[in-house]
Amino acid sequence: MTFDDDWAALKADAQERHSTQMRLNTTGAGRIRPEPGTPARAGRIRALGIRIPATASDRRAGYKVGERYDTGLLSFVLPADDAETYTGRLIEDGTEMIKNFHPEEKDYRPAAAFGHLGLPEPETFVQGLRTISLCPDDLATSEGKYLQRCVDLFAHEFTPGTTRIYVRSTIEPSVTPPPAPASKAP
Repeated sequence: MTFDDDWAALKADAQERHSTQMRLNTTGAGRIRPEPGTPARAGRIRALGIRIPATASDRRAGYKVGERYDTGLLSFVLPADDAETYTGRLIEDGTEMIKNFHPEEKDYRPAAAFGHLGLPEPETFVQGLRTISLCPDDLATSEGKYLQRCVDLFAHEFTPGTTRIYVRSTIEPSVTPPPAPASKAP
């Protein structure tokens, strides 16, 4: 699985959903622009280093250009067993995702909201949500070694057997992206 394959699939999904969320694509700074698959924006999200599993469906991504920091958003759905395997490949042994012990109110709107992608905010979920923050520093897991930016990762089992993965990352645009890994093979 390569990033180009992932983004080709994301583009196909976005074209199928070419509806309200695609019309949110604006040029104003500070707005979320859902990823219609254009190479420049795909490159911004790709810079996070998050690989999307082939079994993922309902792939959505956005990028918010801010005055000081940019934010990348990524979300996709996996069968619960695949989601458990996927998060296990990102997280080091002995580290666990935690439950949402302090959920936000239903009207919670962070600076870079998943609501712009037509999704509820994961911080508002009471049941079925697990979360963790990950940074690439010394993260030597099988998927974590590809991570290029710090991310907040949420896994929400919204129906039995089905989990949505949410990824949010704050990006300092003036910082040159790190070099690509020597080997892109999994």
